[in-house]
Amino acid sequence: ETDQYEKMSCWCESNRKGKSTATEIATSRVESLEHRIKALTAKASNLESTIKELNSEISSNTEALNTATAMREKEAGEFHSDETDLLTSLESLKAAMVMLKKHQAFLQTDSSSVTVKSLKKVVDDNDELINQILQPSARSQLAAFMQAPQEYKSSSGEIFGILTTLKEQLEEDLKDTQEREAKQASE
Repeated sequence: ETDQYEKMSCWCESNRKGKSTATEIATSRVESLEHRIKALTAKASNLESTIKELNSEISSNTEALNTATAMREKEAGEFHSDETDLLTSLESLKAAMVMLKKHQAFLQTDSSSVTVKSLKKVVDDNDELINQILQPSARSQLAAFMQAPQEYKSSSGEIFGILTTLKEQLEEDLKDTQEREAKQASE
């Protein structure tokens, strides 16, 4: 019995030391893991707030991009409208100039009323531009011609000069508009 008691006592003592050591290690590890859990929870919370901020920033950037895209589309539409108007006016003006050049005495023919009408349309369509380009005296001559073209048979050279100036200005405006559109489209 004494042998048995000593063996049991020795076994209990060995196991107690082993279990105490294991318990201390486990307790230490639990504390370490609890600190790590707290640190990772704080980091997760920080990352969640960062994600919310980034989502908000993405949302505002997307909205800004949509607004910029809409503005660009509007500008492009305005450009195409302006370009079409300028091209139409330029072609009408060129046709009127060809007619005037071919027939310096066009005011004496029946086709003069058609030419004057097409010229009048070009002038009416570009009234604002004409007011910017032509001097007041040239504008008044052009207006008088539009009212009574037969009185200007000898002035067709002057009128042709005015129309040439108008044509050059329309071409320059068209070029400027196209360059501005190309620049805006590349931005």
